Amino acid sequence: MEETCQKCGAFSEGQIYTFHYGELSDTHTTNADFILVEMSSTKKIYKILGEESVFICNKCATAKLGWKSTIGSLLLALTLFVLGIMVLKDQYSESVMAWMPVIFCLCPGLLLFLAFVIGIFELLGKVIINPNKNTGEMAAIEVRKKDLGAHRVFWKSKEYSKLKRIILN
Repeated sequence: MEETCQKCGAFSEGQIYTFHYGELSDTHTTNADFILVEMSSTKKIYKILGEESVFICNKCATAKLGWKSTIGSLLLALTLFVLGIMVLKDQYSESVMAWMPVIFCLCPGLLLFLAFVIGIFELLGKVIINPNKNTGEMAAIEVRKKDLGAHRVFWKSKEYSKLKRIILN
């Protein structure tokens, strides 16, 4: 669907994102003293005030994807991997000390590289296949937050469905 984006003002392809808002109306704190442990829990009560629907273009909806963290994980993985190979190659020839660089450098490096690969597939899926609903809803909240009042509480659709289940039970 093509409309005018309420975030950037461009007329382009996008979709309508809906979020709910409310305010904190009350809190109840209960304390319990056990023999060895002192526990306290706080129950927050919210008043749901309404919902808003905002048209956000695909560019604004995908603007906050995790490119920085994905690239950061790749750099960290490469650093640890190279460090592990250098240490294995140069210093440790004793049988007990030989496994330490593998555990502390190569394994985390491989895991971070795997996280990078998974992150790339996830990002490409969000950009090409389906713009991320979560970031689109966050962009919609940013657009309307000032008008609705910054002190309000905002729920994305997934959070609101969980909240609704708690209310109904």
